[in-house]
Amino acid sequence: MRIHIRCGQLYLNTEGRFVCSFCIRGKYLLDTQEDGFKRLQVEATKMKTFSDENCAPVNVGDSIRLFVPAVDRGLLDFSNIFRIVTRLENSVYQIGTKDGLLKGWFPRTEIQISKTSVIELTDIHKVGVLSLQEAATKQSVSGGQCCPWFKAGILCNSRCHKSSPCCNK
Repeated sequence: MRIHIRCGQLYLNTEGRFVCSFCIRGKYLLDTQEDGFKRLQVEATKMKTFSDENCAPVNVGDSIRLFVPAVDRGLLDFSNIFRIVTRLENSVYQIGTKDGLLKGWFPRTEIQISKTSVIELTDIHKVGVLSLQEAATKQSVSGGQCCPWFKAGILCNSRCHKSSPCCNK
């Protein structure tokens, strides 16, 4: 019979053999970790199924609207930009514009199908890569965020800069 020197305590397991307390604790932790991983996989499958049922599929060439967070657009800019789906891989979408492809891939939950066709798939410039902020600025009627206004000599307000140390408030 082998006994670990550190624990010195023996427990009789279901097979009639002695097992030390460290081995029992280690097996319990491994079993708990494996159970947590299995439950995580089940929840991920449920979320994927829910998303697939509630969101209609988007095909390559479909016109879409993409929400632009307030930090990535100017005060007078639209909250959505109109773009087109250029590629689909592993249930995420690559979005294209006339100025280039958007950086990163977007899940179906961030995309809204648009009835309006602003651009066509043949109009997409696939060489450059743009951030979401750059794409919003290119669609902007006011020049994007307030920094271009400051450069143009137009004073902005505290809503634009909030608590940042700006002498242009």
